[in-house]
Amino acid sequence: MAAYEASLKIARDNYSHDETVRKESRRERDLEIAIKLIAKGHSIEEIAEITGLSKEEIENL
Repeated sequence: MAAYEASLKIARDNYSHDETVRKESRRERDLEIAIKLIAKGHSIEEIAEITGLSKEEIENL
C-alpha cells in the first residue's frame, strides 16, 4: 500500500509540474501576442480581451 501511495504522489507531482509548465508557456505566448498587438496599434481593451491578460499587465509591457 505504501508503494502505491508513493507512486500516486509521484504521478500527482508530475501532473502538477506539467500543468505549471503549460500555464507558464501560455502566459509567455500571450505576452508575445500582446506585444505584437501593441505594435500594430490595438487598444489595451482589445488586447486584454484577446489574450486574457489584465489591462495592468498590458500597460506594463
